[in-house]
Amino acid sequence: MMLIKNYAITFAGLIFLASCASTGSDIKATSEVKRGPLGNINQLMIVRPEQNRKDILNHQAYAVAVELQQQLNHAGIPVSEYTVKGYEINNLSKLMEAAQRHKPSHILSITLESGKVAAAKYLQNYTVDIWIRPATESSAVWHYRAEVYAPTSTNQEVAAHAIKQMQADHLIE
Repeated sequence: MMLIKNYAITFAGLIFLASCASTGSDIKATSEVKRGPLGNINQLMIVRPEQNRKDILNHQAYAVAVELQQQLNHAGIPVSEYTVKGYEINNLSKLMEAAQRHKPSHILSITLESGKVAAAKYLQNYTVDIWIRPATESSAVWHYRAEVYAPTSTNQEVAAHAIKQMQADHLIE
């Protein structure tokens, strides 16, 4: 059985790299991480896609979330629910303001046994900005940025890739 550890917070966003590459084969990511005191995830946010791409990307995010839920459940990490809620946030400054107000952009939330992970999606191209607000820090927002190239993996491959990355970083066992 895989157990979520508290220090999974900064890399939990890897799970949702999936949604920008749900049809893709080669995932290459670079990251910038700002760490704060460890704690449970309260919010994890990724910028919503541009208007002309939002329906496709939101559908991909949802499809990958369903696949990830199934894989995590199978691995012994119960995922009890996920919901989708929409807010219009189209640029980084608005996203940051929303994060400070504790109001995420378009979010996809998954409730795990150990706590809540909320995610949303995208800026331009395949650059993913993830903002993490730990429950232990009411004003702090951590940042993780990743770029995804050649998105040709299936939802199953992307979800499996995210889990493998989390295991490699010792975020789950």
